[in-house]
Amino acid sequence: MAKTRSRSSITLYSQDRCARCHQVRFVLAMKGVDAQLIDSSPENDPNEDLLALNPSGSLPTLVDRDLTLFDADIICEYLDERYPFPALWPTDPAARARARLVLKCWISPWHDLLQAGMTGSGKIARQAMRELAEELLAHVEGFSTSNYFMHAEPTLVDCALAPLLWTMDSVGELPQHQALRKYSRQLFQSPSFLRSRTIGAIT
Repeated sequence: MAKTRSRSSITLYSQDRCARCHQVRFVLAMKGVDAQLIDSSPENDPNEDLLALNPSGSLPTLVDRDLTLFDADIICEYLDERYPFPALWPTDPAARARARLVLKCWISPWHDLLQAGMTGSGKIARQAMRELAEELLAHVEGFSTSNYFMHAEPTLVDCALAPLLWTMDSVGELPQHQALRKYSRQLFQSPSFLRSRTIGAIT
């Protein structure tokens, strides 16, 4: 599906290894939006501009003119409304509500487990990654019943899932299930995902 790249006033404070930051970069790439991406990696000095906008310094943080947002799911929903093509929510109200429910009740807790697995140590980290793998396998039907997670076209659910699965795969924790692997490869090989993988890739 052809997309028209557009200039924007958007600035995104992001980290390469943050799955939630990658989620927002993936949506920007899907939308063909040229955003200013500012690397806010831990090894860099604290960004004074970021702290002035978001005193907690949490990432991702997105700025669009006089609007500042710092929750990945809210940022992505805002971008979907701000740049309506291609639409990343189902057009049917019931399907859209189900997708929002999946994002809130399944995907967000999975990201919490991923964060614990990536930043924790020892037994706590291993337990979090084990629980995450079990959750994915418990919901594997969603990866196998359609082209994307429970839908024929990509949605914001897929944009949140792809970086999570990519991070798990990069550390050897992605379960070896055929449907899950097939779904992951499809997303990992998409041009938008390839552009979104590193900071600076979609500017």
